[in-house]
Amino acid sequence: MEKINMVQSCFIGWTVLNQFLIMSFNIELLWFIKKEIVSILSKVECLSRLKIQPTTKKD
Repeated sequence: MEKINMVQSCFIGWTVLNQFLIMSFNIELLWFIKKEIVSILSKVECLSRLKIQPTTKKD
């Protein structure tokens, strides 16, 4: 239940952030943030699928 609420608030926050950045016409920043978020989410998803804890921080 807590996970669903977190996802919903993330989605709402992302929607608001998107609107703000679009209104600011800051498209480069928008794409950078989107790329970073997608990258982080991909890493988290991979780690949770493998069920391992990261031992080293990689970029």
